[in-house]
Amino acid sequence: MELINKLYQNEHKHKVGVDGWTAEQHLAHRKKYALDILGEIKDVLDEIEERGDLLPKSELREPLPIFAMSGMP
Repeated sequence: MELINKLYQNEHKHKVGVDGWTAEQHLAHRKKYALDILGEIKDVLDEIEERGDLLPKSELREPLPIFAMSGMP
C-alpha cells in the first residue's frame, strides 16, 4: 500500500491547468517517477507469486493474475 500511496502522492504534486502546468509537462513528470515505482510494485508482486506457502485463493495471491494481464513494466 505504501508504494501505491507513493505513486498517487507524486501524481498529485502538479495539476494540469494550475500555475501554467500543461498536459505535456504532467506526462514528462509522470514518466520520471512512475516507472520506478511501478517496478518496485512489480518486484513485490513477483516475491508474493514466488512464495510457496500461499494458497491460490489467498488474499495475497488471488489478485496476481490481474496485475499480470495489466501489462505492468
